Amino acid sequence: GAYVLAGPDAGVLEVSIDNGTFKPVNLYHHSRGLHYPRTVMFATDLTPGKHSVKLRLAKPRGNEAKGTAARILQFTIN
Repeated sequence: GAYVLAGPDAGVLEVSIDNGTFKPVNLYHHSRGLHYPRTVMFATDLTPGKHSVKLRLAKPRGNEAKGTAARILQFTIN
């Protein structure tokens, strides 16, 4: 996963783990113009060991995501 700055201009990341299918992760969160830290997890059921992740920005897919920004502060594991 990742620690991100959520806000009104945050968009959607598409995430592929271990060369799997890209899946959307919505970074948007309503905050009336403020940006604040938030954690998003890309997967929660991986086996212990090494894994690879590919990220790409996507066009907003729903009514909530308005922008295309992705501000990643740090990556995290669970």
